[in-house]
Amino acid sequence: KLSPLNPTPYPSAAKQREGAGPRHMAIHPNGRFLYVLNELDSTLCLHTFCKDSGRLGTVVQRVNTAPEGFGKGYTGKFDDSISTTAAIKFHPQGRFVYVSNRVVGGEGILSCFDTDEKSGRLQARSYHGSGGVTPRDFMFLPGGEMMLCLNQDSDNVVSFRVNASDGSLTPTGHVAHCPSPVCAVGISVAEAS
Repeated sequence: KLSPLNPTPYPSAAKQREGAGPRHMAIHPNGRFLYVLNELDSTLCLHTFCKDSGRLGTVVQRVNTAPEGFGKGYTGKFDDSISTTAAIKFHPQGRFVYVSNRVVGGEGILSCFDTDEKSGRLQARSYHGSGGVTPRDFMFLPGGEMMLCLNQDSDNVVSFRVNASDGSLTPTGHVAHCPSPVCAVGISVAEAS
């Protein structure tokens, strides 16, 4: 049975803008900030967060997860028929947060954001092709020097080298083929034996 941390109605609810489509969230390793990844409008929102009470604050910052100008139609609004987001993960060192963008009919985009340790604010650092179509999930290998990206609709897992100083990704050239990969979960060798 689950019980709320605070019995008052919706003590830690935070409203996203209409049509945003909240999909996943990640808590900054320092426990002070929470990031909500919105699937439909491809945005990433920073909220203040209290790890002790579970209280989620209002949106402090909202950034686009795709490169500037990508996916905007003649109205200037994001067109969710072009791209939607899928996954959000912090690099093990905690400085960078990454999100995957599923581009309809084309190569996906992995976006890297720098996070300010004091304010939690996001700064876009780099954008990288996912090496396939529909990057549904990704994971960092222990130590954070490598990332594996699972591209569902191109049936592949692509490995990237992660630059710890600027968060950039470089394809290693290694690609594993498997049908419709959708979820990456790591286990330690000790757990597997």
